[in-house]
Amino acid sequence: MPTFDGILFDLDAVGARDAGLTGVWLNRGAGMRVPDVRGIHVIRDLGELPGLVLDT
Repeated sequence: MPTFDGILFDLDAVGARDAGLTGVWLNRGAGMRVPDVRGIHVIRDLGELPGLVLDT
């Protein structure tokens, strides 16, 4: 499945999910709260992305 990653939760991750892609939120913010939304994967480092993309 196509994957889109981004740093803006509402625009990037939710938008990707709503468009039928795998939504990935790159959350680099220390202490930022992670919204509990189905269909959105949260990563803290781009090094996590290849494993996620290969698994989908």
